[in-house]
Amino acid sequence: MKSIVLRSNILIGIIGSVWIAIIQIAVIPVYISVLGIEAYGLIALHVTLQGVLQTLDLGLSPAVNRAVARNIATGKSAKSGVLVYSLQYIYGAIAILIGVVFWFVAHNYAEQWINAEVLSKETIRNSFVIMGFVIAVRWPIALFQSVLIGAQKLAIASYANVLMTTLSALGAIVVINFISSTLTAFFIYHLLIGCLHMLTMYWLAWRVLGKVEMKYNSNVFKDIWKFSLGAGVIAMSSLAFTQLDKLVLSKMLGIKDLGIYMLGAVISGSLYVLIRPIFNVIYPKLTGYLESNSSTELLVLYKNGTQLLSVILFTVAFTVTVYSEQILLTWTGDQHLSTLAAPVVGFLILGSALHGVMHFPFALQLAHGNTKIAVFINTLLIVIVIPLLITLISILGLVGAALAWFFSQVIYMLLGTWMTHRIMLPGEGISWIIKDVLLPLMLTGVLVYVSSVIILSNTNNIYTQIIFAVSTIGIVPIFLIGVIPSLRNSAKMIQIWT
Repeated sequence: MKSIVLRSNILIGIIGSVWIAIIQIAVIPVYISVLGIEAYGLIALHVTLQGVLQTLDLGLSPAVNRAVARNIATGKSAKSGVLVYSLQYIYGAIAILIGVVFWFVAHNYAEQWINAEVLSKETIRNSFVIMGFVIAVRWPIALFQSVLIGAQKLAIASYANVLMTTLSALGAIVVINFISSTLTAFFIYHLLIGCLHMLTMYWLAWRVLGKVEMKYNSNVFKDIWKFSLGAGVIAMSSLAFTQLDKLVLSKMLGIKDLGIYMLGAVISGSLYVLIRPIFNVIYPKLTGYLESNSSTELLVLYKNGTQLLSVILFTVAFTVTVYSEQILLTWTGDQHLSTLAAPVVGFLILGSALHGVMHFPFALQLAHGNTKIAVFINTLLIVIVIPLLITLISILGLVGAALAWFFSQVIYMLLGTWMTHRIMLPGEGISWIIKDVLLPLMLTGVLVYVSSVIILSNTNNIYTQIIFAVSTIGIVPIFLIGVIPSLRNSAKMIQIWT
């Protein structure tokens, strides 16, 4: 029964993420066509800032996720209600702070930070104020979503996110095409949807928590503050290799180049369609195994899950790298943009594949309540990546930023593997990185390369090439699972494909 729930949560999470990714990718060419590439660059910056400001969460979301999972595992679900009710005050205060700060800094932001050729200063200033309000009203969503994930109600969270993303993306197209083709109208609409999304997640979270005593109790923070603080530091330090490339680009090269770079980032980000729902299921599951001292089940889930995920991620990454220009041209219809963004896609998605695999060690760290490893690694990466970004962008432009991301993930994989397994799974580190990561990487790389040589040498039709690329993403993992016993066992044990 437990395996069926695990499988269902993963499948529902992936299906929901796939739909969200399709919607978000599909509307981008419309945004660029109607609003322009600079306007899309500002929209992309809004997404980046929203990610950056998640650090103000101070690690509370993963702490709530972990606390809810532990309370359920130990039969103390009532504690979760008091915790969430108390945290609502903190999230509300931070949301107000975000809105106020955006209001006051909008003028300087428009005048000094953004290098725009088409957009007026007034448009940038007004858009910046409204995007601040959007981020503010969406702020508490993280709290309520953590409740659903920790309670292993990923299906509910997925349904809600799919609905709200669909309304947000498709509704915005209606607004800019038939009501007002301005950035102001675009962000006002997203503000309304943000309010609706927040209220929906609030209602769903409390439905899951049930009837509990709703009162503020500062004592509940005693159980989570250490983990929360560590997770918060992790989130802040993670900016060095998740969001700073966009911020540095927007300053060094301008908002137009950021828009081009984000086309590549959106495609590489498609990998997280798989990564996020799997992490959201695996993290509380590993936590539950630790709480119940089920070490054998934990190791099986950890190793087999990593191996299977590696096969899928590396197949997608190598395929997208090979066919990046064809994918971009089919998507945008713009040859110039596709040529500029194609090299960016390759380095970004290969780095993201490595980053995705490392979600398993990261989940294991959090399940143990250990935040020191991630804090140390991320701090080290900040020291390395920031000057690397500035240097490579100065020399290579857009490609330099993508290359810095790739290098940072190579360092992260090597260092993170050693530190995690040395403490939490002694003796498993070398086996994990060779058998569960490098073996899938090499096998998928060879198969994708050979198939691409055959395809590209026999047809020049872009649509035929895209069809074969999609087929490669499906065929290579199935082939490897079928011929390699360890992968076949992984698929059976995880039961994703049954």
